[in-house]
Amino acid sequence: DEAEAAIGLIMLRDAETLEAIWGNALAVITACIRGFISAADGHDLICADYSAIEARVIAVLAGEEWRLDVFAGHGKIYEASACQMFNMTMADFEQHKKETNSHHPARKKGKVSELALGYQGGVGAMGKFGADKFMTRAEMKTTVKTWRDANRKICQFWYDLEAAGKAAVNAPGVVYAVGLISYQMRGDVLYCRLPSGRELAYHEPRLTPVWVVWQSTGEIEDDGQPVFERKEYKYPVDGSREDSKLSCMTEDKGRWLRRSLYGGLLAENVTQATSRDLLAEALLRVEAAGYPITMHVHDEIVAEIRKGFGSVEQFEAIMAQNPIWAKDWPIKAAGGWIGLRYRK
Repeated sequence: DEAEAAIGLIMLRDAETLEAIWGNALAVITACIRGFISAADGHDLICADYSAIEARVIAVLAGEEWRLDVFAGHGKIYEASACQMFNMTMADFEQHKKETNSHHPARKKGKVSELALGYQGGVGAMGKFGADKFMTRAEMKTTVKTWRDANRKICQFWYDLEAAGKAAVNAPGVVYAVGLISYQMRGDVLYCRLPSGRELAYHEPRLTPVWVVWQSTGEIEDDGQPVFERKEYKYPVDGSREDSKLSCMTEDKGRWLRRSLYGGLLAENVTQATSRDLLAEALLRVEAAGYPITMHVHDEIVAEIRKGFGSVEQFEAIMAQNPIWAKDWPIKAAGGWIGLRYRK
């Protein structure tokens, strides 16, 4: 109701009344931008999104069983992740919510860990997701380790993807599989086959020898320990080990550049691409069921329907129908709504 009232004043160009009620006019307009997208007369928008789609997909691809059990049950991955890392139980979260009517602080750590660490991220990635606002660097460093200890199959998935990609570049024509994912070098392109059968293409892949060493940055951790960072050299240096670096050519802002490929990035590529394939098939299903697609945003679908047509429950159920290639995957659509204006 507040958004509708604010948009009404914005359409009337009544900045004075707008600011008298809600404060800075530009801030209010910014907050209402999504609401400017609205249904035609006699229609509503209907919307739903996939619940933790990337977390579900990577759990399937990596075979992380405890995560699959969570998604097949209550689906509260932030709390479940915190339980794995901090020796807690779901009852601890439920009791805290009952007593304080707020989430347990550990849930916040579980959430930022899930957002930052799934694709081989570390302390830096946690900082980008805001962990540095409520955790020390030493706490973030410990959290990275505990998350990886709790998700060993996902970590192994990173390393196996990188190894398979390198092996495929070294042996053109040979297929190297990592569970439901496979790589094959054809011509001067490294192809990655997804569970759907679609392929990703990495152009002009190359393996370059490098020598790796962990060197001190001169900084000190919160716990008094020195900070080390990975350095790569084109030649041997004291204490280094020889490795190979996988890269390919890619477009970036109109430029053709060489980009490094590592396990975490390959895991991100296959997870997001597979999530996209699930969404693409869902778009066809909901349209065929009489829900004309208006747009899709990341993992959500928005359709425009005649007032009184369909339901959120039906819309979510259609989205959650798995294609044959993902028959037993724990995919769920949730958060649905019907209304005149788009919202998040």
